[in-house]
Amino acid sequence: MQRSWCTMNSGLVALCAAVAALPVTAQQGPPPPLPMEPVAFPDFQERTLANGARLLVVTQDEVPYVTVTAVLRGGSAVDPEDRVGLADFAASLLTKGTPTRTAEEISEAIDFVGGSLRASATADWINVSLGVLEPDLDAGLALLADVVMNPTFPDDELELVRTRALSGLEASFARPAVLASRAFTRAVYGEHGYGKLETEATLRAIDRPSLQAFHQRWFHPGNTLFVVAGSASADRVASALESAFREWEPGSVPEVAYGAPPAPRREVILVHRPGSVQAVVRAGHLLARGDHPDWTALSVADQVVGGGITGRLFKILREERGWTYGAYAQGTRRKDLGVWQAAVEVRNEVAADAIAELIVQIERMRTELVPGPELDVTQSFLVGSFPLAIETPQQIANQVASNRLLGLPDDALVTYRDRVTALDATDIRRVASDHLQPDRLVLVVVGDASELQAELTRFGPLSVVDAEGEPVELSTLLPASSGERFDASLLRSGSYEYRVLLDGNPVGTMERELVEDTAAGEPALAYRGTVAMAAQRVETEVVFGVPGFEARAASASMAMGGQTATMDARVVGGRLVGSVELPTGTQPVDRAVPEGTLIADMVEVALWIAELEEGKEIRVPVARLETGATEGQIMRVTGIEEVTVPAGTFRAWRVEIEGSEPQTVWARQEAPHVLLKLVPAGQPLLLELVSLPR
Repeated sequence: MQRSWCTMNSGLVALCAAVAALPVTAQQGPPPPLPMEPVAFPDFQERTLANGARLLVVTQDEVPYVTVTAVLRGGSAVDPEDRVGLADFAASLLTKGTPTRTAEEISEAIDFVGGSLRASATADWINVSLGVLEPDLDAGLALLADVVMNPTFPDDELELVRTRALSGLEASFARPAVLASRAFTRAVYGEHGYGKLETEATLRAIDRPSLQAFHQRWFHPGNTLFVVAGSASADRVASALESAFREWEPGSVPEVAYGAPPAPRREVILVHRPGSVQAVVRAGHLLARGDHPDWTALSVADQVVGGGITGRLFKILREERGWTYGAYAQGTRRKDLGVWQAAVEVRNEVAADAIAELIVQIERMRTELVPGPELDVTQSFLVGSFPLAIETPQQIANQVASNRLLGLPDDALVTYRDRVTALDATDIRRVASDHLQPDRLVLVVVGDASELQAELTRFGPLSVVDAEGEPVELSTLLPASSGERFDASLLRSGSYEYRVLLDGNPVGTMERELVEDTAAGEPALAYRGTVAMAAQRVETEVVFGVPGFEARAASASMAMGGQTATMDARVVGGRLVGSVELPTGTQPVDRAVPEGTLIADMVEVALWIAELEEGKEIRVPVARLETGATEGQIMRVTGIEEVTVPAGTFRAWRVEIEGSEPQTVWARQEAPHVLLKLVPAGQPLLLELVSLPR
């Protein structure tokens, strides 16, 4: 079932929204862990080259292949404030031209020896990696030295990198998870170097002189660690590197000034995304530097709380509550301050409850001892999966290099498993109590602020921002009506039958019926609908007054896969109140709504009784029955066309519906303007009228 099939027919939207709420079958427990087997670490050697560069070599002769990675201090954390993205651009352009080679010639040269040459940037480092067969090591190192020492940053290649970066940035703003990550990074790190974010302005400001200055500042042998792995001895590698980089002059390298992060505090940042029925949550705070001795125990605590399907967040929020497809948490270890972050995506109506549960689980880690069986499973997983991270010489070299760059002891890699298994529940509680601080949580939620803000204020000071981080006034969030008056006395009782097509093939039916509602106690009509598609069935009803078109009550019932869900709501005193009953429990609905709010299917009836003319634009606030969310919709009349459907051929108004789920509809020109045909934007679905009342 396509969720965005039709906003004017709330039953289908509600049916799709209920899918995520169905209970998830619990995972079977893991098998008993096998005894820990010893891990054989190949020897690694360290040298210092004549020019001051450091060298780390892991030799293993199983395959005649060698990888060489030059790791240089100076990633995105050192980007100038007005040119964030500079380190990424520099890395991308290193292999795009030197005084003696064009980008194409560099590519051809490395392809000729069947190797690879690439560069990338992280928050702390620039990595330039070479991979070649051992007999081609000298030729490969000549290329590596050329791109590391002599990049020219050609203007044409710079513009290609900029175009890709700008396109990627623009596309990322359509992804709620990216918006959440950006807002979280901005809030938790602030002016610290790790808090820098690319923007269109900073990407456009990057030019060739700034790239050359970045290279001159950070690309020096004294700022470089060469990490080599494969079938070459340390003597062979050192000699080849001395030869390839013999013209690389030593230079002074500045210290990295990270800047100060914000003072620890609890705050809620709500990134407004109009019409979202889900909330993307990121919650966390800063942690200790990467060389802090508690990181091993922290990794165990992280695994208990949010480490995949065995983590408490996953078990509770997904398996027990059915609120999400997944919930996770982890700490990120960095050269300077690390960060702890939990991530979950839930329906709007349970977002606050999910955050509350997250805080409960943090407090449990801080105050309770992890039960023995749970701790055993966690330690077994970490110990058992560790060998997978050191299977190849390159993986071992990367692990050793990471430890060196973080400033860890020489034996940190060799003793990792022993340190994990030596931890007990008291150690885990102590580390969680010291490092996980609920009163310092930065809570970022991406969703419809008009639906979420009231519930989120209980967690701390709340600010509402847009995707760029600019403040948004809460008073502007609720959609406003254009003031159109609808006369329901134009309507008559009767039944209307439709068919649903997918790629031109019938897949279901829909029936609409208008009947007098005698239970209302005053003149009213009930608009009832039934949608049947395969084993799924949705029944809806909305009651509105006559001749005024005010919402009185609405309900929906749906059945799918043996599960049922029901919803009831009404508009009272400027609020939409009611409940949503799902297999996982009943959730109340209580939201402020603007004046003139219509409930779901009333939008379709509003079109039937509106005064239409070409170019007319009707704005209405619409409350979704299945979530209580309120969004603005625009009905824009774009012309008159002749339309043929199974019920006949009609002159019809073509109307473009704009909102979170855009669509095009054709409504009969004669009043009432009965819906004849509907096509959702970007989907192979079609709704057509089969018969009119006799």
